[in-house]
Amino acid sequence: MKKISVLDCTLRDGGHVNNFLFGSDEIKEICCRLSDGLIDIIEVGFLKGNSYSIGTTLFPDIQTVEDILKDLEVKSKIALMVRPDWYDASVISYSSSVDILRFAFRKQDIDETIRQATKVKSLGYSVYLNPVNILQYSDDEFSEILKRIKVIEPDGINIVDTFGGLNLEHLRRKFDVLNQNLNKSCAVGVHLHENLSLALSLALEFISFDSAFDNLLVDSSLWGMGRSPGNLPTELLAGYLNTHGVSDYKINELNRALQWPMRAYKEKYSWGYDPGYVTSALLKVHRSYPEYFIVERGEPYPICYSCIQKIYEEGVGATFDPVVADRILSEIKNERC
Repeated sequence: MKKISVLDCTLRDGGHVNNFLFGSDEIKEICCRLSDGLIDIIEVGFLKGNSYSIGTTLFPDIQTVEDILKDLEVKSKIALMVRPDWYDASVISYSSSVDILRFAFRKQDIDETIRQATKVKSLGYSVYLNPVNILQYSDDEFSEILKRIKVIEPDGINIVDTFGGLNLEHLRRKFDVLNQNLNKSCAVGVHLHENLSLALSLALEFISFDSAFDNLLVDSSLWGMGRSPGNLPTELLAGYLNTHGVSDYKINELNRALQWPMRAYKEKYSWGYDPGYVTSALLKVHRSYPEYFIVERGEPYPICYSCIQKIYEEGVGATFDPVVADRILSEIKNERC
């Protein structure tokens, strides 16, 4: 029988909301409540930078993470995320506190990812791979990526819906590519965003797919915390899996974290479904464009919609460029005068 695991990424992906400043006590509370709730994997943050600000989840080294976790009785597996263009993970040493290193990589960083991941796997870490923005890859390109990373023998790989535009057809096709190219002992996961309010339904379809994979993994975060429009909520996913006899997560332990500190974050910061991000998801335009127009420039939704449409028509939406954003915004406003 295949195993369904939940990876909570509140302290990592949720950090995009609060600049990764959770607070020292809050970080420990979230870890403890997730662990007591029997969540399978807790992703505690990023490896990034050379210095550490107390209470954040951007860590300069493994030792800093060990110092935070040393007095906690955490039963869940612990994961950290690495962006190989931000951090050279090949310099780290073995840690008995951290089980998994997840590499989120862009197309142009595949060689560096292979180098770093090969080194850390030799140290005893489990290596999971997150190809950024899965919808940028054709099925053939995705197959080629999978062939190249076989040399790492990854322990897991995720279908990552960076721009939030994944639908059921996309998910099935990418899953089929994985099915054709991966060793069935490799864990296969999915990371979803709420641009189109499809995260839970897609996650449930994903775990129902017929395959020979032994382990499936679903990313989520408490209260769906993440850059607007947010993520699949851990408590929602765990509760659904419980009611369908798949698991026995302790929901009231998660509720304790939701009461504190998550409720305070929700009152202070904004995340969740926002209509400004729908068009960018459907047209596969970088999600930083609607964020820039709506949050940074304070533009109304009709202006944002027109700007995203124009960015798509010009074919410049794969990466975010504020110069492009300002030019498009100026042109759209001039057209309306």
